[in-house]
Amino acid sequence: MRGFLDARRVVQLAALALAAAAAAYLLSDRASGATTSDAGSAAPAATLVDVEGRWVIWLLLTPVLLVATHALWRGRGRTAAIVAGTTLLFLLCVAGALTIGIFFMPAALVSGLALLVPARTTSSRRNASAPT
Repeated sequence: MRGFLDARRVVQLAALALAAAAAAYLLSDRASGATTSDAGSAAPAATLVDVEGRWVIWLLLTPVLLVATHALWRGRGRTAAIVAGTTLLFLLCVAGALTIGIFFMPAALVSGLALLVPARTTSSRRNASAPT
């Protein structure tokens, strides 16, 4: 487990938290709001799952699983996995921009930010290779 949690991984885990929060919000009844009846009392509106069906759960979990894949990636090809995952996430956000895509845009931006953060600092590499 040593070396798993570097600066890039922390940014990726933040993107994962944002994607999970967006999915949880869209699955909750808060996303649908409330409607008022003729009597003036507030009645809860139908949730997204009530309106669209259970298949929408897979649609909402796709960005979460996509971010989780490259956030938890270990070993070689990690940068390539981040590039591929971030590109796909941006494409999903653009494709669904008028509906649910805009909710996942913060996760896509933070995921792209992970490419700008170095995986390990040069001082930690130098200290790791220095004899004690």
